[in-house]
Amino acid sequence: MPEHAATANQHLRKSGDLDVPASAEGDVRAGADGEQIKGNKSAAEDEERSALMLAAKSGSVEDVQRLLDAGASVNERDNCWRTPLLFAAEHGHDTVMKLLINRAAEVDAFDSDGRTALFFAAKHCHLDALVTLIESGAAHGASVDDTGGFNRTSLFNAAAKGYEDVVKALIQHGASVDALDDASATALFMAAESGRVGVMRVLLESGADPNHKD
Repeated sequence: MPEHAATANQHLRKSGDLDVPASAEGDVRAGADGEQIKGNKSAAEDEERSALMLAAKSGSVEDVQRLLDAGASVNERDNCWRTPLLFAAEHGHDTVMKLLINRAAEVDAFDSDGRTALFFAAKHCHLDALVTLIESGAAHGASVDDTGGFNRTSLFNAAAKGYEDVVKALIQHGASVDALDDASATALFMAAESGRVGVMRVLLESGADPNHKD
């Protein structure tokens, strides 16, 4: 970033202009008069992401706090229906998630594909984020799978990826071990198909039906 642009960005942050979180400064240039000048159109702009979404994605607790204090909507959505909480969960930013939830973020909000924050935390093996969501009342219910669209729960995704700790946490908090997807498969099917022996053991010890057929 050119020296004058970096200086202008620092000035914007110090002056309380909260449209540009620290994590997003590289996406925006500022002129000498403080006007924000966008460079080449980015994917973030295409998806209409706000400063709060970018701050939540980056994990900047300070920026998230400042934006919320300035009136940013905690449940705002981009054009894929994702909220700041979904971005924080996807990247495992547990402290940011707690802050958003304490400021009334909708824990069960879902994106345009039906995916919740719990789905993203399980998919990416963010155990602390997962527990935060569960303890905050997130449902374990069905989520649209990110590739197949088979109405699979978070347990399916964790089982397929071999995330034993995530599978255990979901089961300990009430996830159904024999929930069925649209093809009548179970999490045990997913674990077996993917060769996740450890997850298979956890599911069987938790009462999964070894004789179910799809």
